[in-house]
Amino acid sequence: MLIPLLFYFNSKRCLYALKNPVVIRVIYLLILYFIAQIFSDLWRGTNVQDSLRGWAKILLFGFSYLSFMGALWGKLDKAMAFIYGMLAAYLINLLLNGFPSLSPDSFKWIYGSGFALIIFIFVGSLWTRHPVPAGILLLFVIIFSFLMNFRSLAGISIMASAILYWSSLISCRYERMHRGYLVLAVIAASLMISVSVKSYSYLAAGGYLGEPAKEKYRMQVSSPEEGFSLLDSRNEAFFAIPKIIESPFIGWGSWAKDLSYVRIKSNELSQINKGYIGKSADEEGLIPAHSHILSGALEAGLLGGVFWLFVAWLCIRNAIFLNMIKENRTLWSVLVFITVLTVWDILFSPFAGSRRVDMGFFVCVQTLIAIELGYERIFQVARTRRVVI
Repeated sequence: MLIPLLFYFNSKRCLYALKNPVVIRVIYLLILYFIAQIFSDLWRGTNVQDSLRGWAKILLFGFSYLSFMGALWGKLDKAMAFIYGMLAAYLINLLLNGFPSLSPDSFKWIYGSGFALIIFIFVGSLWTRHPVPAGILLLFVIIFSFLMNFRSLAGISIMASAILYWSSLISCRYERMHRGYLVLAVIAASLMISVSVKSYSYLAAGGYLGEPAKEKYRMQVSSPEEGFSLLDSRNEAFFAIPKIIESPFIGWGSWAKDLSYVRIKSNELSQINKGYIGKSADEEGLIPAHSHILSGALEAGLLGGVFWLFVAWLCIRNAIFLNMIKENRTLWSVLVFITVLTVWDILFSPFAGSRRVDMGFFVCVQTLIAIELGYERIFQVARTRRVVI
């Protein structure tokens, strides 16, 4: 409800921000995404209620993005004020409603994200003068997330920690970065992901992370011989991807439903995996996606997927070059965490609920990082071969 007020008081700066090439591309792609959603709903004959919900979802995100862009325009440090505000609201909510007892469920849905964000704020303040305590805090949040069976937060923390150390080891200016730097970054990220997944498979299968983690691993892994893969925890891709391939250009409409298809795929899934999809899929035929990119491509077609793919690409570039932003170490560590969190949400989280507003803030931050790093030039430097494109 406060988003319209935020937009109203910062409308002039919104107009100024719209002159920036990076912001313009985000808005253009978002408009195309919205148009594609409307066309897909009309083409598929989506009912009015679902159509309005689908259009409102995109509009709310766009309105949130512009509102935060106006509020934060001019200085990236302003983002910390909103982050501190989020933490304050989070603590006030706990004080008013009570502190639930610590359990895997309460850690995942209540404590986890705020806990990790606070840890990364402390890590940023300790990084320069006390790197060892900072490293211990990072290791603590990773291990504790695994013990609490919050694998997403553990994965985000692992990747964010790797980027923090990577950024400390690599020191070079944007104009001097060669393709070899990007190749090295991709190799390092691939190795980190592979080692993390293999380590999780070993620890979870052996019961070292507790019985709940072992049971969850057993329920979701497709092949015990091959071990765990990232898609094993996202059975929704098994439903969404075939539908996207069937109609790649035109989406299946907002809140895409196909009861017979969902039941057929559920039967196939039960033969290779015991994962549970959810009540809305079982009873209403809602095709699950559990991913910004997959839901965008499923509901709006190619342009929906392209928008989220562009945002993910922007985040990945930011992660590679974030080592240039070191004036404020606390801000730097939090930006790394938010960047990884944004990519993770785009790939593995549904575009629903409060994420429609939160993602507006996250994408705004990624845009401001891109501007801070001078990405206005990336659309004109394609002819400069020595610069990473």
